[in-house]
Amino acid sequence: MREALAQRPLGAYALFQSDDLDEARERVAAVFCPHRLDTIGRGARMAARHHHLRGDRVSLNYIEYGAKTLIAPGMLERFYLMQIPLVGSAAIANGEDCYVTGPGQAAVLNPHRPTTMIWEENTRQVLLQIDR
Repeated sequence: MREALAQRPLGAYALFQSDDLDEARERVAAVFCPHRLDTIGRGARMAARHHHLRGDRVSLNYIEYGAKTLIAPGMLERFYLMQIPLVGSAAIANGEDCYVTGPGQAAVLNPHRPTTMIWEENTRQVLLQIDR
């Protein structure tokens, strides 16, 4: 098991792995901010995983969700967030800007705009959180 974790980005910095939606919401919120987190559709396992390496004013994160997932943090307020999809895609609304990202297409979320995202099933992303 330890070997499988090490093969994922930041595997040595595993924060949690869970199929429980409430636990995933709570654990991710503790690092980023309170947010709505819901699965969309039926059948897919939540299969949430978060790896986290905290720096002084920056953190590097790896997050994956097995299920198609709605994530709605509203305004991030205290940080910018760069999302770099490795597998899968995400539809993002950040203020009036709406776009879809996938491998090779990163997104930067502005903290002063409301944000809503839908991560497709089995999406895996590296996220760079930068304090304002």
